[in-house]
Amino acid sequence: MMRLNRKGKIIRNLLVIGICMFVISWLLEFPALSREGLFRRAGHQYLLETPSVYLTSRPNNLTRVDSFFLENEGRLMTVDYKKTFLGYQMGSVMLYDPEVRYALDFNCIRKEGDGYVVQFTGQVVGFLEEAAAAELDMTVCMMDGGQVQRTLELKKEDPYCFTFVSPDETEIQADYLLRTSPAVLRFYDENGAVLEETVYERLNIGRNTAEGSVV
Repeated sequence: MMRLNRKGKIIRNLLVIGICMFVISWLLEFPALSREGLFRRAGHQYLLETPSVYLTSRPNNLTRVDSFFLENEGRLMTVDYKKTFLGYQMGSVMLYDPEVRYALDFNCIRKEGDGYVVQFTGQVVGFLEEAAAAELDMTVCMMDGGQVQRTLELKKEDPYCFTFVSPDETEIQADYLLRTSPAVLRFYDENGAVLEETVYERLNIGRNTAEGSVV
C-alpha cells in the first residue's frame, strides 16, 4: 500500500471530512445556513414570492419545538425549526388565513404533588403591537358536573407575544378535569380599554385561533 506524505494525508482527511459533512447534511435534509435562508425555503412551500418578515421566536408550548413567527403580505406564518451545527433544520410550516391575527398555544401540565394536579400554561403570538395587556377567563368543567372559574393575567414578552402560567392556587385536580370551556381572551390598550375579545367555545390543548383550532 502506498504511503501518503504529509500533504497527501491532509488532502485525504479533508475529503473524508467533506464526505461526512455531506452525509450528515443529507440526513438532516440539508439545513439552511441562515434564518433568512430558512424563511425563503418555508415560503417556497406556499409559492410565496415576497420575503417573509421576522416577528419573534418562541418555543411551541406543547411540543417544545422552537418556532419562528413571521409576517408575509399581512398573513401570520409559523416555521418550526431545530438549530444544528450545520444550520437551521426546518420542521412544519403553517401559513394562516388572512383573518387570523394571532394564535393561542394552550397546554395542561400534570404535576406530581398532593395527588395529581393540572397547571395551565401557554402563549399568544401574532400581530399584537397595539395591545398593552391581556387576560384569559376560563371555565374549567369537572367530571362531577361542577365548574371552576379562572382568570389569568398574561405577561407581555415582546411586541408580538404574551405568555401565561397559572399560579399554584389555580391548580385543579387532574382526576376531575373534563374540559376547559368556554374561554374568553381579551386584549387591552394602554388606557385599559378593550381592543379585542375572542370567545373560545372549547379551549383545546395545542394551537388555537379565533377561527378554529390548529394542532
